[in-house]
Amino acid sequence: MGIFDKGSAGAEAGQQGQRPAPDVVEKIVKEYGAFLESYAPKAGRISDVAELPHPKERIKEALLAAFAYADAPMKELLRAGYVCLYHWQEQVGDPDALPEEARQQLHAYADEEQKTLQGDLERLGLL
Repeated sequence: MGIFDKGSAGAEAGQQGQRPAPDVVEKIVKEYGAFLESYAPKAGRISDVAELPHPKERIKEALLAAFAYADAPMKELLRAGYVCLYHWQEQVGDPDALPEEARQQLHAYADEEQKTLQGDLERLGLL
């Protein structure tokens, strides 16, 4: 029995107003966790969302849904994984090939998203 086996979380994943099914949540969270173990973001580096194992919004949705099933240590990992998503942004491509000005803009945008992600957790009472 996994941490996601308790209770029902709704029908099909991704339907508006419903949480993803526990088996879908578990799959996404485990794959994202394995991804982070292998490809942890380097300090100050922003990468393209195409590198993520699932769409960014889908990962966010699964991480938030997983809070309903997680114990305290797992919740800490979920929080960290959620906020860590700011390291992946749309249409970055090869960040090393970006001009300095574009890189600075990208980092400013990512910093704002980090604040937004932390705010999401606060607003939902998950911090």
